[in-house]
Amino acid sequence: NTIGTEAMSYFNSAYYIYVLFYSVSTAGLPVAISRMIAASNAQGKRTEVKHIFKVSLLLFTVVGTLGTLCMVVFCHQFSALAKNPHLYLSLLAIAPTLFFICIVSAFRGYFQGLQNMIPTGVSQVIEAVGKLALGLMFANYAIQAGMNSWQAAAFAILGVTLGVVASSVYLMLSKLWNKHDAFIPFDSSEPVRTSGSLVKELIRIAIPITISSSIMSLSGVIDTFVLVPRLQSLGLDLETVNKLYGAYTSYSVPLFNMPPNLIYPFSISIIPLLSAFNSKHPGVTANNIIESTLRIASIIALPCTFGLAVLAKPIIALLYKNEALYTNDAGKVLMAYDVSASLLMVLAVSVFFVSIIAVTNSILQSYGFERYTIYSTMLGIVVKLISAYALIGIPTIGLYGTPISTGLMYLTIMILNFYFLIHFTKFKPRLRRT
Repeated sequence: NTIGTEAMSYFNSAYYIYVLFYSVSTAGLPVAISRMIAASNAQGKRTEVKHIFKVSLLLFTVVGTLGTLCMVVFCHQFSALAKNPHLYLSLLAIAPTLFFICIVSAFRGYFQGLQNMIPTGVSQVIEAVGKLALGLMFANYAIQAGMNSWQAAAFAILGVTLGVVASSVYLMLSKLWNKHDAFIPFDSSEPVRTSGSLVKELIRIAIPITISSSIMSLSGVIDTFVLVPRLQSLGLDLETVNKLYGAYTSYSVPLFNMPPNLIYPFSISIIPLLSAFNSKHPGVTANNIIESTLRIASIIALPCTFGLAVLAKPIIALLYKNEALYTNDAGKVLMAYDVSASLLMVLAVSVFFVSIIAVTNSILQSYGFERYTIYSTMLGIVVKLISAYALIGIPTIGLYGTPISTGLMYLTIMILNFYFLIHFTKFKPRLRRT
């Protein structure tokens, strides 16, 4: 609403590239930490719990530093690849976020492993509020100062960076204040694995999850690098393409992401729960836990899917301001409301798919079958790439090829995840109950 759709195209392009770096750097490590801490804590190895956290924090710090430097050094190359020469400024503004999100991930993995979700939840609220409040403040300053769209986008994205900084500060203080952690006795007689063995196990668990998450994050990157040149091949200029892309990523995508964001917290929370269960009861399938989790996800996702599909335009009209995007060959002026609402109606179908994917990924990761999520995600992203390139280039489909290809990707991943879940965990779904 503040900086407009063109500026938001720079904002979202930079954010998608950051998400790819984040996925490559840390996506699997918080899950690995929570699994290892949950298993050690369930066996009463409290000293090892502390040692796992210390090793993880050091590893995250190194990874975050390298990732941030990589984004800074290659920002101009990414701008050239995206065919947006001014994108580098937003990349520089968001680059430090990668370092701080690595620190945040280490602390969140620690608390989740102890099945204490309060610090994670509060830190996410702080992060979200910080992003919103500071982002709006910087965006308003940029507009009032008369800055152009790419400069305004860079100022707005600083809110993301500072929101994550605030979240990391809160988690550090929570670690100091947390009584459960502060009074864990140090037992020198307790056998503790070496730092090297802990790092090896962290990497062994994290790499498949990281690869899967990195491939998944390619969905947004594909939209960034495929959509712009494909729409330009249909005769649209760069400014118009950026406005259309901005309307999709700023209006439709955030609303699409809201329902799955309700699913992610409890899908993450079942990882230490199932890991602890598996540690105590090896070879036993936790059918009731899995069924309950899938049921809750479905109860949330299905109404949201239908609600977004039916009420797309009223919701967008309530939350965003309208603006003209471009005039088509027939002389009709296309407005942001109309375009983004139509795209959201198509994208809404994927809400159910991605919600179930979040849960099935967590279950497979809890059972140590995280490598199979790589296979499903890899095939899904291939479907996304091929269908996006083909559909966006068809004049009668154009921009709608993006949400259609996204839906095909998520459907593919969901089907394969269910196959792996039933085949490898021996889970027996009771459809009437689930």
